[in-house]
Amino acid sequence: MSVSILIIDDDSAIRELLKLLLSDEGYEIVEIENLSGIEPILTVKPDLIILDMKMPKISGAELSQMLKNHPQTRSIPLLGLSGSSEREAMSLHCNAFVSKPFDVDNLLEQIQLLLEPNPSRLGMLAG
Repeated sequence: MSVSILIIDDDSAIRELLKLLLSDEGYEIVEIENLSGIEPILTVKPDLIILDMKMPKISGAELSQMLKNHPQTRSIPLLGLSGSSEREAMSLHCNAFVSKPFDVDNLLEQIQLLLEPNPSRLGMLAG
């Protein structure tokens, strides 16, 4: 069974780059350009979400908070992406953060760490 990663970013170039990079690593990729709530995520059921922090309809900080508060999505690891210094707001709800422009090796390392089974982390997220 392959690992699915949901990419939520309003920048089509970033989505395409991530899709190519992560597909080459063997991940199944689903993309969403932009959303205003978590309903589409509930049908996708990804193993990991890569989330842009600055989007037109809803901020990544707001969306990450919704995801962590919903029983069906709270245990899904979140990796935040941002070109600005929103690290503090992000760290409240995301499990990891990567700045744009990102280093490919660092991004892949963060993804691997988030996907590793870690009972203590999962317990914290579910609590």
